[in-house]
Amino acid sequence: PSSRGKNQVSEETEQSADLRVISRSQDRSPKVTDLEDAEYEGKRAMEDTKGRLTEWFGKPNLLRRLTIHNTFLATINTFLNI
Repeated sequence: PSSRGKNQVSEETEQSADLRVISRSQDRSPKVTDLEDAEYEGKRAMEDTKGRLTEWFGKPNLLRRLTIHNTFLATINTFLNI
């Protein structure tokens, strides 16, 4: 066999290896997808919570009503559990 023939075979092997690597990187495992989805949902929940807190602190009456309501419920629960 000539060196050109060996070269050609090794180039074909490299190309097929490259294709395998590309196809593997394109296929995402369900675990990775689930993890990324969970991470996204967690970030979204944090942003939603931050938004709600910002709204509440922006509206002092709403925050005060929530505090009074929670205090009232805690007091009622305390008396009912006696």
